[in-house]
Amino acid sequence: MDIVAWLTDLGLERYAEHFAANEIDETTLRALDDEDLKELGVSALGHRKKLVLAIAELGRSSSEGGPAVAAGILDGARRQVTVLFADISGFTRLSRELGAEATHDLLNRYFGVVDGIVEGYGGTIDKHIGDNVMAVFGAPKAHSDDPERAVRAACEIHEAVSRSGNGALEALRVHIGIASGQVVASGTGSDAHREYTITGDSVNLASRLQDVAQAGETWVSESLQRAIGRMAICERMVEIEVKGFAQPVRAGRLVGLRSELDESDSIPFVGRRSEMAQFISILTNCRDTGNGQTIYVRGDAGIGKTRLIAELKRLAEEQEFACHIGFLLDFGVARGQDAIRLIVRSLLDFAPSSDLKAHDAAAARAVAEGLVGAEARIFLNDLLGLPQPPDLAGIYDAMDNTSRNDGKRRTVVGLVRAAAAKRPVVIVVEDLHWASTMELRHLAALARAVNDIPALLVMTSRFDGDPINQSWRAAAGNGTLTTIDLGPLRQAEALELAAGFFDAGNRLALDCVERAEGNPLFLDQLLRNAQEADAAELPASVQSLVQARVDRLGQADRLALQAASVVGQRFTPDAVAHLIDDPLYDFEPLLRNSLIRPEGDAFLFAHALIRDGVYSSLLTARRNVLHRLAADWFRKSDPILRAEHLDRAEDAAAAEAYLHAAKAELHQFHFERAAGLVKRGLEIVRDLSMRYDLTCLHGNILRELGEAEKSIEAFENALETAGSDSQRLTAWIGQVEGMRIADRYDEALSVLRRAESVASADCQAGQLAQIHFLRGNIYFPMANIDGCLEQHELALKFAQDAGSAKAEARALGGLGDAHYQRGYMITANQHFRKCVDLSRENGYGRIALANLYMIGYTARYANRLQEALKIALETIDAATTVGNRRAELGGRFLAFTILVEMAEFGSAQKEITEAEILLERLGPRRFEAQLLIFRSIVLRSEGRRNEAIGACTRAIQIARDTGLAFVGPWAMAEFAANIGDPKARSEALAEGERTLAAGAVSHCHFHFYTTAMEACLQSGEWDEVNRYAGALESFTRPEPLPWCDFFIASGRALSRYGQGQRDEEIRNQLLRLQRTASDAGLRLANRRIEATLAAW
Repeated sequence: MDIVAWLTDLGLERYAEHFAANEIDETTLRALDDEDLKELGVSALGHRKKLVLAIAELGRSSSEGGPAVAAGILDGARRQVTVLFADISGFTRLSRELGAEATHDLLNRYFGVVDGIVEGYGGTIDKHIGDNVMAVFGAPKAHSDDPERAVRAACEIHEAVSRSGNGALEALRVHIGIASGQVVASGTGSDAHREYTITGDSVNLASRLQDVAQAGETWVSESLQRAIGRMAICERMVEIEVKGFAQPVRAGRLVGLRSELDESDSIPFVGRRSEMAQFISILTNCRDTGNGQTIYVRGDAGIGKTRLIAELKRLAEEQEFACHIGFLLDFGVARGQDAIRLIVRSLLDFAPSSDLKAHDAAAARAVAEGLVGAEARIFLNDLLGLPQPPDLAGIYDAMDNTSRNDGKRRTVVGLVRAAAAKRPVVIVVEDLHWASTMELRHLAALARAVNDIPALLVMTSRFDGDPINQSWRAAAGNGTLTTIDLGPLRQAEALELAAGFFDAGNRLALDCVERAEGNPLFLDQLLRNAQEADAAELPASVQSLVQARVDRLGQADRLALQAASVVGQRFTPDAVAHLIDDPLYDFEPLLRNSLIRPEGDAFLFAHALIRDGVYSSLLTARRNVLHRLAADWFRKSDPILRAEHLDRAEDAAAAEAYLHAAKAELHQFHFERAAGLVKRGLEIVRDLSMRYDLTCLHGNILRELGEAEKSIEAFENALETAGSDSQRLTAWIGQVEGMRIADRYDEALSVLRRAESVASADCQAGQLAQIHFLRGNIYFPMANIDGCLEQHELALKFAQDAGSAKAEARALGGLGDAHYQRGYMITANQHFRKCVDLSRENGYGRIALANLYMIGYTARYANRLQEALKIALETIDAATTVGNRRAELGGRFLAFTILVEMAEFGSAQKEITEAEILLERLGPRRFEAQLLIFRSIVLRSEGRRNEAIGACTRAIQIARDTGLAFVGPWAMAEFAANIGDPKARSEALAEGERTLAAGAVSHCHFHFYTTAMEACLQSGEWDEVNRYAGALESFTRPEPLPWCDFFIASGRALSRYGQGQRDEEIRNQLLRLQRTASDAGLRLANRRIEATLAAW
């Protein structure tokens, strides 16, 4: 039993939440008394009395129709019914002939036959009056085809009475009158005796039509004839004078029933001839030339966009186009049921309701058949809602959000191209005014793709909310975009549509056409309504019109339609069945009434305005209860819909539901959608603790989306609502994560001090691991060498104490950085390898990728250049695949460095050009300074020293702005290697040494000293060469490096040669250095050695 519906029918839906909160079910309801109702919060005496009476009626009503009958007895209800009167012809004469006892027996047998037939067709016997039977179809329980049931019952009554008995009954004939219309169904009588009956003009008219009918005849009202349409064969409707009616009424004699109806009974598609001609031309051109385009149909709600697209689809299928359809909905989009994913499923030819096994098989088949490449499987998994397998999970985790979305768009486009290669394709996406930014980007990619393949993209939108702007058009490319703006139907076309309901010139038809003002949906609904009501009852708006149709549904159907409107424009039978607590509900009545239409294994409202009309008719209390039931239905299957329904129910739990939904989307790497969910949660949240959780999550999402400053601001807002040290600790850590990216080091360190104080007091190992890791990362570019190492060692300890593999992997990478900073490249290499191995074991793809190229950097200093180059290229390939631009930049910097040392300047130039493009997007200026140094190295090798000096000068200035410790000394040495002025060279080298002494990252030591040696070799400053060689040797003494050892030895040997030492010892030393350089691939460094040996 639906308690909410029962209360609503009583007009007491305001207490629905009280009943739900106290878990009142049908059994408990029947036991409630006046005191219980007071306890429930029903304070008004009148309301309690009404409830007590209704509860008493529950005990007397049948299980099938009880609640509705009880409600009707007390309050009455306006219902659409069909009334049948059946009377024995010549009964007065017959009763005189038979006598009282025989007449009594005759009536009993007669009533038994008639009552059985009526009830068999779902009708109700209202009363027996003498020999007259009054039957009602549509109250207390309605069916969508009650008029048809009444007519079929009448035909069977005639037949049964004439053949179903012996004696007098055998010779009986009856005359019947039937009328349809609105009545008041209610309980009438006194407190001592009440009965359920109906009153209204339709009752009087049916009775009078029975009087008009002759023996063996059935007369029906015009309203009933229209309700059953061409199913009934009637004589021409005529006007007759009927007692009790001021004006003549139209009625006719029923001749019989048709067994089948042909398709000519459906409403014809009218008008739109120019649009149809345009469609035909576009379809033909696409098929003949193999080139497609985008068609954009715009118009007001109800103007006929959907109906026109249905005709386009029919035309396309006639020309052997394959049609794939997606719907954009404003509410109620189930997981995996958005427009793009529906299209993908259609392209892969399997039902959206299929299980994950079928989805996986479809994805595998798409790759095996070459519909998409193997590299697209990772994106296809997302589009089909499949979990990423272990071998892809790490890769997808490492991707940035832009790359995931770009990959999905490429995959969708690839599927369309593959489909179009087999046969021409039409992709239909309706209601673009509800599209999200991501969906619009997908559609722009499709619009660009269809230009050179036999495919059409067809989209519809309302004028209000039209999202196609210049930006979208630019993204869609320069292909053809045909925009078709639909206006109202012309009057002749509207009359043509009306002719499917009424005779030409009918007053009601003309009234409907005038009211509809050319809107096909309005006209269709007005015409349907006008079949069942007179002109005075025509609604003044579509809202009231739709509600009038809903009011005429049966109780169960009305409740089902209301429940469906709560679920959304698209709904599944199971969801509605859950809301109305009726797993066997049959949707056929709603289909018959053209209120809904099938869509795969689900249903759609016939038009959004119908859904809106039904939904807006719900009282707040009932709407909220239904939304809560819907939220419960989606609890396990769709966190987003659960949150949206709780939101619509104005439930305090909605904000928390949005939090969980956003986390679920983050797990799928859907950052934009997660951001939208969190934003809505923040708009409605009332609880401060929940506001804090939402704000922190928002900060994390913003950081993932590249909005570091906004992320910091979000965590600042979170601190305002933090109610505990633990909450403040999380917010501080979130702030620092953003500050680190934004190069706000001093602020970050200040925040970390506060965070560490709190975490230490509470012995929070996991949080302490994060704090020390972040501090170590900040110390790295600040050249706090000892601090960096100390912090990452602490991070590793706390990560292991907390049992967090992820924190341990991050700490190992941090230790690699710390040892790198100190110049301990062999040790650093070991830590980076451990980090990458642990990350790969646990699926931390992003951490693995961030540290992979550092294995290459450290291998380079062991003179393993080929290995380093291989790792650089691997990093670039992986980073490009997942869209990790920072890792890609690291890989390209590494590749450039190795290629320059190998003297492969052409390949090196390509890497640095790609790096420049990346830097434009990433922005950190310290990397820009490093890139300018790389640029100078290439220019110097080409002899373009003036340009090289310009690059170095800019690099030095950026280093001054961002901190000299990262690349400042290196840039100064490179400047010295290019400048011809001895004083300027000396000053640059002197400042570089001072910067090194103040603290700098190890690579600054390596590259300053080796480049300074090169500068002094060029200028013949032999003592300085030896001094710099000694300084580098001292720096690397704790952990000598083959790369540094080579440059130390070559610098000293070339210096001795420059000072005039030409003996065999020097020659042999240079030959050994030549072989070392050759074996390692240090071809650039080898050039000077080879030139020296050649000049011997």
